[in-house]
Amino acid sequence: MSNGLFGDLDMDEIPENPFFIEEGYYQFIVTKAQWEEYTPNDGSGNVYNNTTYTVTVDVPDSAYHAKPVQQRFARYPNISRAELEEMEPKAKQDVLAALSRHINFLRGLGLSETEINQTGESEEATLELVQGRVFTAKYKENTSKAKGDGEAKVYRNLSNMKPVADSEPEDSSNMEGYEF
Repeated sequence: MSNGLFGDLDMDEIPENPFFIEEGYYQFIVTKAQWEEYTPNDGSGNVYNNTTYTVTVDVPDSAYHAKPVQQRFARYPNISRAELEEMEPKAKQDVLAALSRHINFLRGLGLSETEINQTGESEEATLELVQGRVFTAKYKENTSKAKGDGEAKVYRNLSNMKPVADSEPEDSSNMEGYEF
């Protein structure tokens, strides 16, 4: 039967999430990098710094071509060695784990140690180093457990990242169909 709101499709065939990407390996391209500062609504008054990267599926014949995926990493622009050493063990472990995840992401883009160190200089320097980088990665969605009355969160994760051989950052003016 056709002519319904969904044509011949059953609504169960349509993903609930409009940003759905099937789990698997894809080629991606970095289309955006931005620094963000925010204060959560938890009453703590804490201010957090993040770097958010938008990467886009770069497989022209895929149903997911040009679908964006954001990866967010904590930044600690003002932390000193002395402050890190004075932290409680759990807090120190959390900071080092967050920094390690960010470094591994940047290595997966093919950045050298020198380039990784330059990403902290400014938002513009970070964007210049990463925009247009092409890499392959495994994409997977993970759902967290709901806390209290809150809803479970869906995390869109990339793993097993590898830079595409000999890929230099591409000139964004030659990349139609991508948002930069």
